[in-house]
Amino acid sequence: MNFLQLTNKHDHMKKVYYILLLIVLVAHQSCMNSVNDVDFPMTIKNSELTMFHGNTEKLIVENAKGFTTYKSTNEDVATVSPYGMVSAGIKGEANIIVESGAETAVCKVLVNTTINHIVEPCVDFGSDYETVKDKIKNAAEITEVNGNIVQTRNVENTIFRYAYLFKEGKLSSSCLPFPVQSSTAEIIDDFLAERYLPWNSFLYSPDKKVGVFTLDPEDGFLYVFYSPFCQTE
Repeated sequence: MNFLQLTNKHDHMKKVYYILLLIVLVAHQSCMNSVNDVDFPMTIKNSELTMFHGNTEKLIVENAKGFTTYKSTNEDVATVSPYGMVSAGIKGEANIIVESGAETAVCKVLVNTTINHIVEPCVDFGSDYETVKDKIKNAAEITEVNGNIVQTRNVENTIFRYAYLFKEGKLSSSCLPFPVQSSTAEIIDDFLAERYLPWNSFLYSPDKKVGVFTLDPEDGFLYVFYSPFCQTE
């Protein structure tokens, strides 16, 4: 094979190579365009949150189509900022609804409590004396004092005393007293904040049935009172 034939063969191979390269590039670009043209739905990467009172976490929204809005279905449990920052409130469940364009996504939020060894008193207000007595009798021995009930309970090696006060034979309030200089006194505010909502100088349960307040008469004890919640102006 002479030099001219070798040169022509080389030129031919180069042309074939460039044609193949062009085909590969066109195919790759076509594939990329197909991927880019896919309309992926909006999603929330952290779509299930387990949180504790006072915690915050930013929602990670992917494939939003435009301006994004956030809304909580239960702001007592979880609130959300205009920028998707979730803040945990009291114990419970809530959904964070995320909307962008015509799409909607949901984040489920579960708020748990961290202080669980404190057992709250019976709060069946309006129940008669015998009903309350029967309900609490198995927890510990009770003492009856002037138509009221006092009970001492040992919970995880901690002594709790419960007082149940009756008016005209019906439970009107419950009280949990403990020494000011105790481990319980140090955490009681956090314990209540995990479960109750603030209102003026009181706290109240989410169902608005129970009101709670603390009292420190400087007798060495701190008292947590539970009574029917009555919201007034």
